[in-house]
Amino acid sequence: MKKNKHKKIIFLDRDGTIIRDKNYMHKIKDLEFLPHAIEGLKKIQELGYEFIIVSNQAGVAKKYYTFKDMMNFHDKVTRRLSDYGITILASYFCTHHPKITGLCQCRKPNTGMFKKASKTFDIDPTKSIFAGDKDCDIKLGQNLGGITFHIDNGQYPITLKPDYSVKNLLEAYNIIKNLYDYA
Repeated sequence: MKKNKHKKIIFLDRDGTIIRDKNYMHKIKDLEFLPHAIEGLKKIQELGYEFIIVSNQAGVAKKYYTFKDMMNFHDKVTRRLSDYGITILASYFCTHHPKITGLCQCRKPNTGMFKKASKTFDIDPTKSIFAGDKDCDIKLGQNLGGITFHIDNGQYPITLKPDYSVKNLLEAYNIIKNLYDYA
């Protein structure tokens, strides 16, 4: 097992946080990075953070697209991020929907995707950051005792109180760089 207890990990939602959420994203032609997402991720990565994507993808359960479609789209996202020098350590998906597949432990805000990542990378959630655009992203971080960032892209209102609310990942960087001493 890779030991990452002292690594700085950010759990990122994908749709609405890194890329524009156009509802059930799976078509490569619809792939569009949010303003300042690339710049913010690059700067956060320079602080020594590693990124793990955790994404609810109920479109699979709803049969809007296949698991293969989802993975092809996601592979394109990570390849484009890599083209900018941004590395995604791992990605985890929940393809369930409670009304179709029943309850599961992986659908955010449940902690199943985090638990899978933790088994692989031995991550301390209280030393991690959780960033996303919906209540479920904030609640996931709160459930695990981590630092929460709401990425307020104007698309979804939230009812929970995150530790920080920012417009984009570059604004998140401006806060993260002051959270810890990086000397």
